[in-house]
Amino acid sequence: FFPLEGETNVSYDFFNDINFINPSTLKFQNEGLYNRCISLFTQLGVKNTTPAEIIENHIVPTYIDGSFRNKSKTIQINYVKYIKDNFKTYYDTYGSGGLERLRKYLSFYCINEDGYEELKFVKECHISEIYGNTNKLEYLLKGNKEVFYVSPVYLSENEKNDDKSLLLWEEFLAKLNVHNGFIVISETTNGNYLDLKEF
Repeated sequence: FFPLEGETNVSYDFFNDINFINPSTLKFQNEGLYNRCISLFTQLGVKNTTPAEIIENHIVPTYIDGSFRNKSKTIQINYVKYIKDNFKTYYDTYGSGGLERLRKYLSFYCINEDGYEELKFVKECHISEIYGNTNKLEYLLKGNKEVFYVSPVYLSENEKNDDKSLLLWEEFLAKLNVHNGFIVISETTNGNYLDLKEF
């Protein structure tokens, strides 16, 4: 990646894992030389250091190949936070294709009603009340230890008490299709499924 610019005011632990070009490499008094150097690095595959490019070319590949599981829990949490904080610019850049990649490959730390925590794919997760879900899933699905809710580990202490922050999290999770209801399957008397709806 080209040198990090404009993001140093917000630090994410995984930035230390990204290979950034040393800024001194790009210090030229001659603008022509600078532009030729940028062009050369771009041809060699060096990526622009924008949130969208970091998500697409650094974070998402670790979920596709599963290598994110080898990262520390802190870095895994920071990956999700970074995607959430920069979701709009990522979607504006990569559109529905990028969104589908997140829906397919992203994983969250989730907990069941006993507090047992494990990584789950998006399609296996539910939005809990702590993230602003008002559907009372924990009450309606009480006793079902197979239901996992996105863990509160992604929330800072300030966010836990800030309705605006919780709404942003709920909207982010909903865009990823994390379940905010439960599924009811209708079937005929002979056992053939007729309908499947989420409430």
